[in-house]
Amino acid sequence: MYKRSLEKVTAFLKSKNGIRCVIAVGVLGMLMIVFSELRPTRKTEQKEKVSDTETYVHTLEERLTETVSHIDGVGACRVMVTLENGVKYVYASEEKTGSDYKTEGDALSRADDNEQSVILVQTDDGYEGLLVTELQPTVKGVVVVCEGGGDAAVQERVKTALCAVLNITDKRVCVVAGNGKQ
Repeated sequence: MYKRSLEKVTAFLKSKNGIRCVIAVGVLGMLMIVFSELRPTRKTEQKEKVSDTETYVHTLEERLTETVSHIDGVGACRVMVTLENGVKYVYASEEKTGSDYKTEGDALSRADDNEQSVILVQTDDGYEGLLVTELQPTVKGVVVVCEGGGDAAVQERVKTALCAVLNITDKRVCVVAGNGKQ
């Protein structure tokens, strides 16, 4: 049975239609290889992504706008946040320390040797540092433009809320009246 099937396949491949099928499969394979090279790689897609810091600022501004707009007397508002630094990544590392003692006459000298290296892990894209934690940026200042920003009581409520949420001083918060155009 196996021998008959093999003979049929061999006969088909030797026929005109068989040869055409083999050529078609070969051309299709080559086209797949060519098109796979044209497809953007994962690294290209990563470059197109918005940075983590920009994403953080945008999300923070949206959340603060939502929160501040619910404070009594604020009305429609916009919030802008500035940062002192970007997102910081802390990687796992190992430290090797050693001491070397030398005797010169009656004097004993010591030389310390410290070596620190990041622990690497293998990923699909090669080797990357082992991420321990991601530190969010520090807020430098906040500006709130709102309809009720001309009222001192509203300004105080907004400043108090933002200082509590962001753990910053009131000197870093500015609340001003808006012109009604959002």
